[in-house]
Amino acid sequence: MTKVLTDYQSAAQRAVQNVPSTQLTSTDWVAFVAEAMRDYSFYCPYLKRKAVTGTGTHYYKITSTDFPSWVEGFSTITEIIYPAPTISDDEETPRLYESDEYELYSDGTDWYLHFFNESPGSTEAFLVTYTIVHTIGGLESASTNATTIPDIHFEAVVWRAAAAACFSLASRYAQSQDATYTADIVNYGNVADQLRRLGTQYETMYRKRLGITDAGVSPIAYGTFDRDSKFGGGRSYLTHKEEGR
Repeated sequence: MTKVLTDYQSAAQRAVQNVPSTQLTSTDWVAFVAEAMRDYSFYCPYLKRKAVTGTGTHYYKITSTDFPSWVEGFSTITEIIYPAPTISDDEETPRLYESDEYELYSDGTDWYLHFFNESPGSTEAFLVTYTIVHTIGGLESASTNATTIPDIHFEAVVWRAAAAACFSLASRYAQSQDATYTADIVNYGNVADQLRRLGTQYETMYRKRLGITDAGVSPIAYGTFDRDSKFGGGRSYLTHKEEGR
């Protein structure tokens, strides 16, 4: 996961270098990469794992402390292990909780993780894994976030950004009647059609690389773990809990 914003932006620009893209600004390209990152996250979300210390209750409020980077309306819990194992003690893996043993509950103001039967004590912790949006290094202003998208999917995300650029240009050409847009183009409709076809081609390549079908995502696509080793609603997605290296 070594690629950063400039890598994605440059690669996407090269992908459309043979089409009239001079109307696109650097801000546009950043927006296309961000759009591609968000779309990729819906199909292959980042799987964040966090150890949460018990409080002796059934309810645990979704906060930035216990559930960092949680995005309301996007994030969903994929796995809970209780109690959290202490690796140094060579403990056997504790029980993996079934999805019908907990829920995401809202009181109308805040969201909570609600255990139906358990109430972890203050000397215990549980491990919760949940989906979050990926990050790309340098994408947000003054951001220190590292890129979480695996390098193996770099091309796919670039293709999605290139598709967004083509569709944006197609829309501009379709609506343009300004002869100064380019001296070489007379039929804006034909150019718009060509751009839409190219955008569709890149989007098809993106979906094929990730194994995206109308039924969901095939096993070649996977989520990436971020594990917090300090032991102490949401929309559902097809994810594969393969640990990132």
